[in-house]
Amino acid sequence: SETSDSEYSSILEAFNSFENRHGEYIKAVIGSPKTRDGINLANVIQIHLLGPDWNQAASYQAESRAVRSTSHVDLITEERARLIEEGKNPDDAFVDINIYRHASLNNSGKSIDLMMYQLSEVKDRKISHVMRLIKQCSTDCQINYNRNVRSTDIDYSSNCDYDICKYDCVDPLPEYIDYTSYDVLYTGKIVNEVVNRLIDIFKIEFHIKFNKLYNILNKYRKKIIDLGVTQLIQNKTEMIDRYGYINYLREDSGVIFLRKDYPLETKEIKGGYSLSVYNES
Repeated sequence: SETSDSEYSSILEAFNSFENRHGEYIKAVIGSPKTRDGINLANVIQIHLLGPDWNQAASYQAESRAVRSTSHVDLITEERARLIEEGKNPDDAFVDINIYRHASLNNSGKSIDLMMYQLSEVKDRKISHVMRLIKQCSTDCQINYNRNVRSTDIDYSSNCDYDICKYDCVDPLPEYIDYTSYDVLYTGKIVNEVVNRLIDIFKIEFHIKFNKLYNILNKYRKKIIDLGVTQLIQNKTEMIDRYGYINYLREDSGVIFLRKDYPLETKEIKGGYSLSVYNES
């Protein structure tokens, strides 16, 4: 090409500028097949594909040079302002984009171009069928549903995988919050809070049942409380009782209690509390 890189960049910058949103300076950009992989165009209202490809993905890629998430912000903003001025709902603002797929025809009305368009659609339908199944079976089906199913979509169009737009997720919508991944990554700080609360509680109490502990620490999930108790026991954390003595936390049969000596053997008496606990019982 005789166009230098700097000239190429300047042309695109001018075409995509706010001042050129209605084509005052540059009305059209003509590109080779290479264009579909490397540029973004703004405020385009007509797209002309001069020939087919062997798959729909290539055509979609070419069309997507001019139809992007923020490609028509200038025109949409302008249309919203017009609707507000007329006392209408600005949320109704939209921009019409006309896409033309051209084909060469002979006298009989047949051509290689038409055959390629038809073949690419047949392949796209098969691919879309698999894509629909993947959407329905995906672990984030519910999360992305509103993004995949839009009120403006048309049943049996390519946007809807050549099927009814609304679909059901294989897994039903959960009725509870799944903290599995969250707990693996982010519970450390919360568990430490529970540990500090437990240390304070056992400065007063010598033993307590889990159910009562859950009620006292009801702002935390039971799993977090269990993790806090487990951490204190496994780390052999020294805890100070109400009399100032060092104790260790133990658990047996749903009761958490303090014990003065940390049991190193299996000879401990089941449910054996510290002496101070025994005197108070």
